[in-house]
Amino acid sequence: MKRITGILLVFGLLCSLTAGAATLSREEIPLAEREAAGLQRLGMLLGTENGLELEREVTRAEAIVLISRVTGLVFPDIGYPEPSFGDIQGHWAEDMIEKFYHAGYINGVSETRFEPDRTVTGKEFAKILLTVLGYEITDLEQAYEKGRESDLLNNNFTTSVVYHDMTLLRSDAVRLCRSALTTLDASGKMLYKKLIENGMYQQSDFEGFLFGGTPAAKKTTFADEINNTLMPQDQNYMFSPLSIRMALALAANGAEGETKSEILGAMKAEDLDAFNEQAKKLIETYSKTDVVKLNVANSIWINRSRCEMQFSEAYRKSIADFYRGDAFEVTDANAVKEINSWVSEKTNGKIPTLINDPDFWAYLANAVYFKGQWQMPFNPGATKKETFTDRHGEKAEMDFMHKTGYFNYFENDGLQMIELPYSNREVKLDENGEYAGSEYHEELSVSMFLLIPKEGRVTNAEALLKSETLQSAYVHFSMPKFKTEFSTSLNDIFHALGIKRAFSRQAEFGKMFTEGNMWISNTIHKTYINVDENGTEAAAVTGIAMAGAALPPQPIECRADRPFTYIIRDNLSGEILFMGEYAFAD
Repeated sequence: MKRITGILLVFGLLCSLTAGAATLSREEIPLAEREAAGLQRLGMLLGTENGLELEREVTRAEAIVLISRVTGLVFPDIGYPEPSFGDIQGHWAEDMIEKFYHAGYINGVSETRFEPDRTVTGKEFAKILLTVLGYEITDLEQAYEKGRESDLLNNNFTTSVVYHDMTLLRSDAVRLCRSALTTLDASGKMLYKKLIENGMYQQSDFEGFLFGGTPAAKKTTFADEINNTLMPQDQNYMFSPLSIRMALALAANGAEGETKSEILGAMKAEDLDAFNEQAKKLIETYSKTDVVKLNVANSIWINRSRCEMQFSEAYRKSIADFYRGDAFEVTDANAVKEINSWVSEKTNGKIPTLINDPDFWAYLANAVYFKGQWQMPFNPGATKKETFTDRHGEKAEMDFMHKTGYFNYFENDGLQMIELPYSNREVKLDENGEYAGSEYHEELSVSMFLLIPKEGRVTNAEALLKSETLQSAYVHFSMPKFKTEFSTSLNDIFHALGIKRAFSRQAEFGKMFTEGNMWISNTIHKTYINVDENGTEAAAVTGIAMAGAALPPQPIECRADRPFTYIIRDNLSGEILFMGEYAFAD
């Protein structure tokens, strides 16, 4: 049976899976604060009198103690009459060093020396951790290869630390241990599930840490779970829940067994057949009108230079029938050009490139393009320079649009929320170009919703939008013109949503091909949005009231002059097309 380096998913407006991961420098790797808090809550990571000290280097002794807590190792209390190494006698970790050494998990640097206080490197730490998980590793170079194969190195941060064999910081060790909890051990079982089976933890202990929310948050929407897990600290961002779900559906249609169940669980789709029918209906609806341009495109690709496999006829038919997806064959010579050309065409040039190299066997791609005009456009003459205050309190002058009128609006002590509908009215012209009436397209109703918190950030945004009733109010509204381009890997997010097996050699994508199997190696989601006086243009690849004649009341002031979350929603189907946050002036 043939194996490959990955199934490539193009998401979100374009999401892609690539076989390799670009490595980062030490300066590009952020501290693992969220992961550290999670391990600390589980009792796996202990702080010091100076806090968690995530920037401090890790010693060999500290490394094995941390690994013993994370993996739940239990050793027989044998006792050792003579120290195995002359430099560990009386050391605070002497007992654990002896246990690891006699279990065959670690060796000394010589027959007489262990060097417990020497700093450990990325490859050393990965080798010890993977050995404890049952993998046979004979040298440090194998640690990197086995780390990629086992999915221990499932993002650019862990990959870079081990690939470059960096001196390990506590932050790096935390991130590797977090990854280990959802890594398959040599027997094919996830570590955190073994900890539960051994009675050391309960499923609820891992909620919010491994699965992107508290137990209650597990019931949140697909869009909110991604947003709550994503939420970068220092940049504007946007993603397309619709695109990501479509791309996952392309994978689910070729999956079986636990792999299929995990993908459907992440998608919050109980029945794939029902989801396929829903997707088919949405794509047909979105293609019927150009008043609001909302185009969804899908494609599947085989790289003939990398494999001889073919998509099965049943799989090709499902993708064509339900997702209007085309199947293509490429080679190393033209893969980059062909896929990027497809992406650029389907996103109207707003996302010109998706991949930089042909390092894939198969690729699944989804693209979404949206362009809509406001139902009540902003007057360009009212646009003027005003101050936007970003998340860090920095102020910047930028163009603000203004509109006073009746909007669907909500406000409480901590939040303002406003709806900006897009026009679904098509102006008809006769053969002479004269106005011949209007036609309303009731099959499509799309709006942007702005959620402007008084302070902090908005979480569970879609659930909040669903729970509150917006009522017509007379509002003076102002918001900045803005443009955002964003790109991210979805690997960690998919892991947090419970998709594990699809990234491992145990993946079950046999339905996708006439013979052989593949697994997901990497993902990428790219998005673009531009908001101005006329409306909104957005793309992703994985991968969104009237005034009366009487004297109006004093308008409510609603100013998006501080960080805000925005949602573009199909109001009829409830699908979230795009969700993002604007927190920093361009």
